[in-house]
Amino acid sequence: LWFDPSPLQRSAPVPSSQTDAYSVLQHEFAHALGFNGWLDSSTGTVPGNDASTFDALVDQHPQGAGTGLFFLGAAAMSAYGGPVPLTDGNYTHFGNWTQGDGEALLPDLMNGLVFYRGMRYTVSALDLAVMRDLGLPTVIGIVPEPATALLWMLGVGALLVGQRRFGKRAAV
Repeated sequence: LWFDPSPLQRSAPVPSSQTDAYSVLQHEFAHALGFNGWLDSSTGTVPGNDASTFDALVDQHPQGAGTGLFFLGAAAMSAYGGPVPLTDGNYTHFGNWTQGDGEALLPDLMNGLVFYRGMRYTVSALDLAVMRDLGLPTVIGIVPEPATALLWMLGVGALLVGQRRFGKRAAV
């Protein structure tokens, strides 16, 4: 993973041999916030009664030569232009390699196929639309500066480290 030496500007080029750490963090936070579920990836069925909000908006549709899972939230379908193809076998992500089955989603932060080295990924309008469909508050047109989020995470981390060190000394 590559960490930008100027995280407040986030303008340094990502080395072609490394993966941008901030992009990976954003991707994983999106899973924590809502891109998650328990469906059987091949059949789209829910085991028992344990469907997530994301699961409730996923259904099977014809795809290429077979059938695939699609995200059917109204905001996401409006942003994409129709049902959003989910990654075969990894349905909490977008896109597939096959033309017409979501290959245009490969540059999206939530694609489930590849994180290209040397590339930055950012939260897209489609990612925000999915979050709106899941009931999470989003502000359209306003994307927080990466520096703000990074400083907040660093501050919380410093507090936790400080508390852990102080707590160990007090216990001794």
